[in-house]
Amino acid sequence: MRTSLSFFLILSFFSSNLSGQNLSQHQIREDFDYLNNALEEGHPGLYWFSSKQDLNKTVKNVEASLDGVTNVKELQALLTDINNAISCGHTAILLPEAHYKKVDSLNLFLPFNIVLVEDKVLVAESFSDNLLRGDQIISINEEPIDNVISQLQKFIPIDKGIETKRARSIEIIFPYYYAVYKGSPAKFEIEIKKQAKGKQLKKEVKAVGMQKKMYKSVRGFAPAQFPIELSIDDSRQTAVLKLATFSRQLFKAHEINFQDTIKGIFDYLEVNNVENLIIDLRWNNGGTMTLAEYLFSFFIDSTHRYYNDAEIKQPIMEGVSKYGRSRNMKLMMEKQFGVLEPKDDIYYLPGEKFLVDPTKPQFEGDLYLLTNGFSFSATSAFIALIQENELGLVVGETPGGAFDAVNAGPPMFIELPNSKIRLYYRIIGTRYNVGGNKVSTKVDVKIDNTLESFINGIDVQMEYVLEMIK
Repeated sequence: MRTSLSFFLILSFFSSNLSGQNLSQHQIREDFDYLNNALEEGHPGLYWFSSKQDLNKTVKNVEASLDGVTNVKELQALLTDINNAISCGHTAILLPEAHYKKVDSLNLFLPFNIVLVEDKVLVAESFSDNLLRGDQIISINEEPIDNVISQLQKFIPIDKGIETKRARSIEIIFPYYYAVYKGSPAKFEIEIKKQAKGKQLKKEVKAVGMQKKMYKSVRGFAPAQFPIELSIDDSRQTAVLKLATFSRQLFKAHEINFQDTIKGIFDYLEVNNVENLIIDLRWNNGGTMTLAEYLFSFFIDSTHRYYNDAEIKQPIMEGVSKYGRSRNMKLMMEKQFGVLEPKDDIYYLPGEKFLVDPTKPQFEGDLYLLTNGFSFSATSAFIALIQENELGLVVGETPGGAFDAVNAGPPMFIELPNSKIRLYYRIIGTRYNVGGNKVSTKVDVKIDNTLESFINGIDVQMEYVLEMIK
């Protein structure tokens, strides 16, 4: 199929002009210094997942490359190298807010979601008559799909180099990532390979407007979906609890009281003598830590320390940041933790205050957790503590969060003065009450999806656990 010159001109225009405004070298270096000073001032876990020596080496390499930068988009891509060296999934270097607003206003997106399986990129769900579920993507606008994926994944922050988080994140909303970083043409040339016949061909497809269902991944995650579901398999005396989130806001949006609902579920499990509980945490990206702590309380028989400690940088705690807006939190924190004084510009919140008491009825049956790379933040903390205390079996894919720590709490957004690039991080660093030096939670039974399971719609992780129970 021949592609007109105007097609590529449109692509080039939207790719280069959304955040392509030029910057002087003085502006670039001023923003570079501003970013690094802001990180040093407020980020609670700057050297938790990367040594100071390694991070400083990356910063120097980035500084040495600034001469080659001319515009906002190039600067954001280069500064992202610093973010990737920090290796914190709750820290990001974002393009200016105006860029995302422009992408939203254009409302031109690839008409399909993807799934990564067996080193292939497949159409997970199509919004075009020219593409079918299961078609293998070879290229987009003559660019090999492997190049596209690697370029986009650079901008997805992860903990400790845990790549499963990037793999699952790109599946969640690939069309939006593509529009933000590659452009928003009205049409795309997609080279595909048909699974059935192995035939390779090119298709021209029209861009589509963003739809809620485009957020839906191949395995059923959608931000607007009902956040909690319980199903019972009486023949196996097994309950399956699907938790899509620990976000208090999402539960509130559905008018669900998390604590009351969870308590009711465990009352039901006890009354009906349910012996096996499968908690499906795949695609649960975290949320409110206290909700995960409450769920944890049904599996312990004595008071448990959930975190070893937590810390907040002094300027952030006292509301005197030079770079971002923060309110004085000291009085509020002292109501919970007692008198607090900084040590070396850091406020430490004592771990003995992070206690979780058991909640009745305690579940005494067999517990199984299903996980994937999008199981992150509060969710990966819950998984780590379940595994550390030998309370259940973890099955599936390596969770996306670090095994021992997470940056949590309120978000901080800091805008760089010239480029308007934004730094995002969470202001409280917490360390879980776990031992060892593991990078991530190692699943007890690793089960990856296969091409066959995807094509046939088989949930191999769930099937494995149900077969174990049988």
